[in-house]
Amino acid sequence: MKIGCVVAIAWVALVVACVPAGHAGRHPGAASTTGGDDVAHVIAAAPGTYALRLADDTRACLARQLERGSLGTARLTLVDLRPHAAQALKGVRVFVENPDADATTPPDDASAAGAFVLDPEPRQTMVLNIAPALNLLRASGGLERVLATGGALRLTFVAEPWDFVPSLPTDFALPFARATLDVPCADAKRR
Repeated sequence: MKIGCVVAIAWVALVVACVPAGHAGRHPGAASTTGGDDVAHVIAAAPGTYALRLADDTRACLARQLERGSLGTARLTLVDLRPHAAQALKGVRVFVENPDADATTPPDDASAAGAFVLDPEPRQTMVLNIAPALNLLRASGGLERVLATGGALRLTFVAEPWDFVPSLPTDFALPFARATLDVPCADAKRR
């Protein structure tokens, strides 16, 4: 019985980093990548990294816009967030291509993509524009692994408790069904 509890707690502390390649073309003029719908992903009390595999057309569109300096929108959507034991949660900070990010990583770090706060709803979807972080990372060479080699985009989630709470409870879990990245592509209509 104790072993099962330890395994369950260890599982909750992990963020699944294996996401099948997505599909593109959900919206006219947009390239889109979607993580797998069949696997539950979990944001836990400890920082964790999620790998979002980019479809080839999403990667190409992203690379073109970054090269031109014209990336204004890159919508990261976390679908079907279902908080558990989240009363102590102040919010979740999101970092791009920084698997070492934690509570001490400053909010003005080049990899800081934004943050979100939960509503009291049992299920919800969050949308962040991560284009500013992607632009900064491209300028510093921080996206080479993703753009040149076809690697997955690494998203690190750092859950933060309220200031008056010493830490999040051990059973804190913020599962989500999937993550998507939508990059509007003006030249997608011409293909």
